[in-house]
This record gives sequence, C-alpha cells and structure tokens, in this order.
Amino acid sequence: MLIGIDFDNTLIHYGLVFRELAVERGLVPPSIPADKEAVRAHVWERFDDLEWQKLQAAVYGPGIGRGVFMEGAPEFLRLCRSRGIDLCIVSHKSEHAAIDPGGVNLRKAALGWMEEQGFFVPVHDGGFGFARSDVFFEARRAEKVARINRLGCAVFVDDLREVLDHPDLNGSVRRILYRECLDATHDYALAGPWPSISEYLFVGGRE
Repeated sequence: MLIGIDFDNTLIHYGLVFRELAVERGLVPPSIPADKEAVRAHVWERFDDLEWQKLQAAVYGPGIGRGVFMEGAPEFLRLCRSRGIDLCIVSHKSEHAAIDPGGVNLRKAALGWMEEQGFFVPVHDGGFGFARSDVFFEARRAEKVARINRLGCAVFVDDLREVLDHPDLNGSVRRILYRECLDATHDYALAGPWPSISEYLFVGGRE
C-alpha cells in the first residue's frame, strides 16, 4: 500500500512561524494566537493582501527552518515504516513565491527542512527512510492530483478539501482530511489529527 501525504500545513506546522515573523514585521500584536488563520485574518483586516503575500513568502522560504512537525506526524511515519508501508509526499508548491520571483527557491527550502528532520536518513539509522524520488512538487493543483493518480496512492492525507474533492482524483483513493482536532462534519474516510489517523488506519485494521 502507498500512502501519499501533503507537506505544507499537513506534515509541517507553521503557526509559530507566522506569528513570530508577523510580530517582527509589526503586522500583529504578540498576543495573537500562533495560528496561520488568525494571523491572516488580522493582516487582512489591518493591512492588505500584499502584506499577507510577503509574509507567506518569508514563512515558506527563509523562515521554514522555524517550522516544526505537526503533532503525531513523526510517530505516524515511523509506524508506517515499521509495517513496511510505502510513503510519498506530493506538494502543490511553486519554485518561487509570486510576490518574490527572484527570491528563495521554495522547493529547495522545503527539501532542506526535510533533510534537517531526517527524512532522507535510513530507518535503521533513526530517520524516516524517504528517498528524494519519493518527494514531488507540482506547480498546479490539477498536476498534484494527476501525480497522486499516477503514483497509485491508496490513501492521501491533505489539509485542503480542494485537493480531496478534486473531480479528477481517482475514486479508489481513500481521502483523509488533516485537522488538528477531530471533525465529524465531513465526507471523508476521516478528518482529524495524526494520532487519530494512525488509529484509524492501523488499530482499526484498515491498512
């Protein structure tokens, strides 16, 4: 079985990064929650979308090193490896931010974060056992969906409904919506955090 996983806001958590960089830029007060949506709402209300785009470029580029794993994600990856389950990462990510076309290469920045976290270290050496060829970046959402289909993912985990609901996504793909808390209002196999995803797939015997 091949399990496909999104990257941004699914494996990596940017909440603290958004708050820290926004505070440093004077866009939000230090009291704002370490939450991307809260920061975005404040920036949109007090400033404009241009400032939000600049902040995003900073977070996903030079600021990515401050990002951390989503809670339960490392344990999920290790559990998959212990069961011999293949994994891949499919991300909708351009090479450069539209607001900063000559800036940091966002794909290289993401790969750098993965390298720092041990993604490309063999499992027997304490890493997560990914090959570079297990990681895919696509410039458009439709291309991401096409990649998921070509890879033959049995399961795909994403934080965006737009991906899981895409009309071209193969009907055989089991769709799991990543959420930091369990969500009962959905049409997917599951909507919840990584510990719940692990329980659903492995404790329930659905792998």
